[in-house]
Amino acid sequence: MNLFEITTALGVKIVLDEGRWKILVDKHPDMVDRVEDVRRTLLAPDTVRFSKYSPSTYLYYRREHSMLFTCVVVRYNPGDDGFIATTYRTDRINAGIDAR
Repeated sequence: MNLFEITTALGVKIVLDEGRWKILVDKHPDMVDRVEDVRRTLLAPDTVRFSKYSPSTYLYYRREHSMLFTCVVVRYNPGDDGFIATTYRTDRINAGIDAR
């Protein structure tokens, strides 16, 4: 079952299903109750950065609390649907080039 199907702020279609969500939260258990934070981050990020390491990877950030951001790492190639590679909470935005 899909948890959500959206088009991100950069126009990329993302489908998150229960199986993928389980993989993500097994790695980052603090995200287990944060599906809505992930969805909001993809729809209305504060910033989106290109990955320094992979041209097909983008990091979406949204401040959720005064000290923490939700980061959603999305991989895709132009013209293809994307997928969430990982998601986590962080207190800083990685250096990099703004993708917008």
